[in-house]
Amino acid sequence: MGGVKHVARHRTGPPVAVLLAVLASAVVVAAAVVVTGLIGDPASEATPRYATPDEPAVSPEDPLAVPDTPDGLDMLRDFDAARSQAWAEGDAAALTALYTEGSTTGERDVAMLSRYVDRGLRVEGLRTQVLSAEMRRATPVRRVLVVTDRVAGGEVTDGASSRALPDDAATTHRTTWRLVEGRWLLARVGG
Repeated sequence: MGGVKHVARHRTGPPVAVLLAVLASAVVVAAAVVVTGLIGDPASEATPRYATPDEPAVSPEDPLAVPDTPDGLDMLRDFDAARSQAWAEGDAAALTALYTEGSTTGERDVAMLSRYVDRGLRVEGLRTQVLSAEMRRATPVRRVLVVTDRVAGGEVTDGASSRALPDDAATTHRTTWRLVEGRWLLARVGG
């Protein structure tokens, strides 16, 4: 047995502890950049957050592309303003245009508007207060946004008299949006 030699292997490069320290530092810096970049306008009613440990912002549909505009609050504000106008005008076609084709959420909203219009009623000044919004998924064509909001104003009128909408409790919804011909449309609202 005399001719077997054991050769000690020498590591090249930095020790594992140094690599772990560098990796930890990179994670802390990345987190600080994300948090700093995501703090919303102090005047806004909610601060969007774009990822959680359970559901990162990227998706298997396109893991590299996370669009920067519009953010979730822009989509909500645009949608709420257009929806309020459609309800005030009793315009089912304008309301339908805010939802993706075949959206059951949209169909229910339009059916409710139609019942109001059939009774000669309009809803004016419909306002929704967004208490929080969190982007859960974002790709160039699909977004999932968790929203806590409530109806904060509006009145039902028949043209001769009006009454305020009842107070609304805050509710949380998981909303799915799709980009269709350059516009973000609401596809689904879930619990």
